[in-house]
Amino acid sequence: MASGGAIVGGALLLLIGGFIFMVGYNASQQYSTSLGQLARTFSPELEQKYQYSVSLQILGGIMSLIGLIATIAGASSGPSSSPTTVHVVQPQTGTFAPTRRETSIPTREELLRGVIKALDQGDTELSRKLMDQIRSLYCSYCGAYLVDGSKFCMKCGKCRV
Repeated sequence: MASGGAIVGGALLLLIGGFIFMVGYNASQQYSTSLGQLARTFSPELEQKYQYSVSLQILGGIMSLIGLIATIAGASSGPSSSPTTVHVVQPQTGTFAPTRRETSIPTREELLRGVIKALDQGDTELSRKLMDQIRSLYCSYCGAYLVDGSKFCMKCGKCRV
């Protein structure tokens, strides 16, 4: 839950920094016109107020940047979304069963054993399903596991189609 605190703290720092920046910006606008510049040259008090407003802008900008960095860091280090569910053909039954990606994706060898077993039993539809699963999960050229949605193998670089 530390990432949630970082997100909230970063967003709060971003808002406060933005507010401080805007206060300094609005204050400096009255001193940055031609007439304001002329008045600043003759009045050290106005020059001091102008320098103070510029300092507020810098401080607000730095606070906003720190808040933005904290928010991004909190969002990126937080727990990822729930694991995707993949439908894997179970070689024993031939049925589709939802499995979590972290837990059990059958290896290429396990799927090939399932194909051989299905062909031995004369179940061509199950062997076809298992072969389709092998083609979708593993590279045809090097056998490496393929990331979902990728067009090329990360190991050998060849097209998955």
